[in-house]
Amino acid sequence: MVYRLYNADNELLYVGTTNNLERRMQSHRYDKPWWPNVADIQTETFASAVEAVEAERAQIKSLEPKHNVIHHGSYPENRQPCMSTPISGKKLGRARVNAILSHRELAIRAGLSPTTVLKLENAEISTPHPRTIRKLADALAIDARELLED
Repeated sequence: MVYRLYNADNELLYVGTTNNLERRMQSHRYDKPWWPNVADIQTETFASAVEAVEAERAQIKSLEPKHNVIHHGSYPENRQPCMSTPISGKKLGRARVNAILSHRELAIRAGLSPTTVLKLENAEISTPHPRTIRKLADALAIDARELLED
């Protein structure tokens, strides 16, 4: 999905891609100083993440949103879509037990819900967002690669 953020004067502020709009908007609320200026959100869905990234790149170039990094000359032309990575529930469970943590304690340290940790360990969620894997690894004080499927 490609999303476009506009201010009250209909000026395009930002173009981005996401597979979870609510989570992405929450992230912007906390880390973008221009967020209070957002008055409208428009979205466009695509058949694949690759198509969405290509559309995002084209829109940034053609529409020149005020806050995209392309204006600073650093937009990565070879940016790849953020793909989920398979995680091993067994490895996660062993790492949690080795760290002497309950599901709840790990969840709190990682900033996740206990249900998410449990579902990951039980393989009900097998391909979490890479950021989730990083949060878990940081909370367990291990390298994130130790949690991945072989």
